[in-house]
Amino acid sequence: MKEKKKKSFDFTLLLHIIIVILIIVIIVAFFNIAGQKNVNQMVKNTENIYKEKLEDSEKISNEIKSNKQIQKPKPYEKYDFKYNYVVNIKGDVKNLNIKIPLPSDENEKQYISGLRIFPSPTRTYHDGINNIAEYKFDRYSSGILDITLVGTANVRTYDLDTAKILNKNISKEKDLTKYLKPSFLIESEDGYVKRIAKRIKGKTKEEIVANIYEYTQNVLTYTSIQQDIGAREALRIRKGKCSEYAAVMTALCRAKNIPARIVCGNIARDTFQKHTWVEVYFDKYGWVAYDPTQTISFVNIYNNGKLVRKERRIISDKSNLRYIASSRNDFSPWYLTYSSYERTSSDMSVKENITIKKSKL
Repeated sequence: MKEKKKKSFDFTLLLHIIIVILIIVIIVAFFNIAGQKNVNQMVKNTENIYKEKLEDSEKISNEIKSNKQIQKPKPYEKYDFKYNYVVNIKGDVKNLNIKIPLPSDENEKQYISGLRIFPSPTRTYHDGINNIAEYKFDRYSSGILDITLVGTANVRTYDLDTAKILNKNISKEKDLTKYLKPSFLIESEDGYVKRIAKRIKGKTKEEIVANIYEYTQNVLTYTSIQQDIGAREALRIRKGKCSEYAAVMTALCRAKNIPARIVCGNIARDTFQKHTWVEVYFDKYGWVAYDPTQTISFVNIYNNGKLVRKERRIISDKSNLRYIASSRNDFSPWYLTYSSYERTSSDMSVKENITIKKSKL
């Protein structure tokens, strides 16, 4: 009987199996590394995108904070007004002439509607700056003349902040000469006024005007003076009411060759209050309102908890006041004036009854 041959172990097959396994492991490892690399790249890309979006967001946020174009200008408010003037005439008057400046449209500042005058004036006309209602009488006997003016005003304060936000092309004033010369109680050519103006400095027109505004507030103390005394006298005694504040600022601007004018009218609120303020002309913005009678405000600017500077804010209507303007560039009047060429032993007086009520837009 023949013996069976023993089967020998097939090392060749085992080697092939090991090689296949190694190849599989290498392939899996390669894809894992490549996949992880792709994941890492994706994470990095995501982080970069997030970082870019964050930077863009911060950039947009900073632009919103600094860009005046994005901010909204002061809104208009609507007021119904009634101006009543009772002229009491004692004795006969010849050639009586009465003039009343009429509130009129002013671009970006106020728009007047429904304006009516009782009784009808002899004529209405434009004097080059203001609209005027005029009454003429050859003779007026002793008695009372009752004149009433009613209308509606949509108004806002066109200060420098509002002007910069709107940034519109305002039609340029053709002749600024009358806003640079001295006029009644605005003594811009007076030696004393000019010496003070010379001391007020600034690198730009805006800065000079801001410094004049601040100087006027700092040097004057509000005092109810019976008569209008003008810029020079107000600077000398360092006191006055709104008329004097406005006269001083206007005179100092003109002395620095900056066009400025007086504006007379009423503060638009239920409690009647006549008021005088200032408008300064800028080539970019037109006539910009400043109210030197209002107090100045300062804002502290901090960086990492440390005070870096104190910023001055020139806000002409600190209390968000609105104004209804009646006349511009005349120191007086802001209400009825009268004159007569021939007068007997007459005595004339004017009593004002003015009502302003806020209404819905």
